[in-house]
Amino acid sequence: MLRALGLFWGSALAIALALGGTLQLLGPPVTPQVAPKPVATAEPHAAPTPAPAPPPAAAPPTAVAPPPAAAKAGPPRPGSPVAAADPALLEPSRSYEGRMLPRIGADQRMPLRAYAAGQDPSETRPRIAVLMADFGPNEKDSEEALRALPPAVSFAVPPNSRAGERLMQAARARGHELLAVIPMEPSDYPAANPGANALLTGAAPAQNALNLEWALSRFTGYAGVTAVLNRMHGERYANMSELYATMLEEIARRGLFYVDPRPRGAAPRKTGMPPYRAIDLVIDAVPVRAELDQQLAQLERIARVDGVALGLLEGPAPLLVDRVSAWAISLTARGIALVPVSAIAAPQQ
Repeated sequence: MLRALGLFWGSALAIALALGGTLQLLGPPVTPQVAPKPVATAEPHAAPTPAPAPPPAAAPPTAVAPPPAAAKAGPPRPGSPVAAADPALLEPSRSYEGRMLPRIGADQRMPLRAYAAGQDPSETRPRIAVLMADFGPNEKDSEEALRALPPAVSFAVPPNSRAGERLMQAARARGHELLAVIPMEPSDYPAANPGANALLTGAAPAQNALNLEWALSRFTGYAGVTAVLNRMHGERYANMSELYATMLEEIARRGLFYVDPRPRGAAPRKTGMPPYRAIDLVIDAVPVRAELDQQLAQLERIARVDGVALGLLEGPAPLLVDRVSAWAISLTARGIALVPVSAIAAPQQ
């Protein structure tokens, strides 16, 4: 029994020794290596990406000559829109809050030029200008006149006109120049009354000055003024030379021209008067077409003799508008030019 146990343990010892020797000869067991996951980097042997080259230095700026000064603008072309009111040619009224008055600009520009209708200053044919009175109070007739009459016809707008800015903007857009109306005492006053704010021979000078400011502040963007109102022409006030001269001096100071609705009227012989032109012929809305055509033919005869003629239409009556429209179309064929009132009252230099 003891012998058997000895043989067993001896055999086991021999086997262990043999395994140990074998392991020593083979070395330690090899642990498998796991390859690392590739990282998104440049290949180890790739050349490094060069930094972007800086942009070339900008060449020093070359001096550029300023554009040549624009040629001095001439008068607007016939039929072109008339300019709207320019704030540089306005000043607040001292007596009527929120109202504006025309004035000569700091650059010496005048309303009589800024708001004049288009004209050709080199025109050599006989010229006729036509001023239509009372534009606005009767809106239907005024709109028809605006539609039918050529742009050279000028419109006088009464201070009590209900036309508003809409009709006046439409008139300017079609090339018509506007005149403001100053109510003045007529020859048959008080039977004919031009209104509470009229210039009167019996009023105090301060009151007339206030009424003049009232009339000039009713709207803006007009080139000149006149006195025609509901067939009243301010004759009695205009016959008072000192009163009349004071009014005209104020008109001149504001850079406007004046149209005297008295046929062949005259301005006082004083300094400081505005550009001035009197009506040559009043063309009324007579009920007979033949008589109206005779009046227009008379206006042509005046133009052929004097070189220029200024006619006054006593309001936008339908028959008057119809005949003047047809007459104006044929003027060119008869060698006569139809021009705005400013072309005769305040001609371009």
